[in-house]
Amino acid sequence: MTCVQAAELLFDAERGFREAATELQLRGPRAGREAMRVARNAILSMSNFLLKHCGEGGAPASLCDAVRMAKEVAAELAERWSSPAELRRLDRALDEVERQVERLTGSRCRFRAAAEGAWAPSPASLLNDIAACVHRLAEWAAGLRPAAKEGRCVVVEGASADAVEACREWDRAARLFFARGKMNAVDEAELAGWVVGRRVYFRVGSSVGHRAELDLAERRLRYYDVDLDVAEELGRLLEAYSGSRCRVSEEGARGGATPVLECELGDPARAARALAAATSMDIRLEELASRHVERVVEECAEEAAREEGLL
Repeated sequence: MTCVQAAELLFDAERGFREAATELQLRGPRAGREAMRVARNAILSMSNFLLKHCGEGGAPASLCDAVRMAKEVAAELAERWSSPAELRRLDRALDEVERQVERLTGSRCRFRAAAEGAWAPSPASLLNDIAACVHRLAEWAAGLRPAAKEGRCVVVEGASADAVEACREWDRAARLFFARGKMNAVDEAELAGWVVGRRVYFRVGSSVGHRAELDLAERRLRYYDVDLDVAEELGRLLEAYSGSRCRVSEEGARGGATPVLECELGDPARAARALAAATSMDIRLEELASRHVERVVEECAEEAAREEGLL
């Protein structure tokens, strides 16, 4: 298996499904025909993956099975997406895809798993979940035969030097944030970057769908999250520190299909460093206060023990 081609096909499919979901999320049913055309192109990328990389001496069978299952759900959705009963059936089928992805990668992939309250599947939400599951598979495929592993960055064969350097800068900044206590250990453990061609795909936190994409060919940064406040602060930081021009989307904070923040890049290396701040913004004041209280309690306990001659 040529790792770079396999990963690129899956990342391309993911982008297509995201674009289709975004069309539906922003424009509603009137965007159905165009959205499904984009989705069919994404399905074609998955078909090419199966054709080129699944066979004797190719990708692991478990990866091929997961891709095939996701492709089948996507194909049915693209053909029959207007019936509520059909959407519920495809929702259940996508649960099976998620279980297969979790068995392979160790991670769940659906936004539904993180959703609170009642869940009513829609074409946009299902396309978005398909994209999230394909993203997990692309990450896993990229890590099979990396050209190099530098810190948190998996570098796929054929990656451009500027994309590799951008990932390095993000990794260095993330390590500095964590060393100074500005990042949760749970989030820090999930950080990862995949360098494919002139793109870098980042996992920037522990929440489902908390990710970003740096495209040096298009000079774009796309950031996905459901926290609008973080996106607004990150946008201001990117503009001030890297000279980027950013736009925040309130729609993006509602479901993850649309980037909550999209930027026209200024300095890519500085933008990558600033991106590391997104994870640090998940620390809340109550967490800092809790740490302070714990530290004071420990110090008081030690002082009392010394006074009683126990230390």
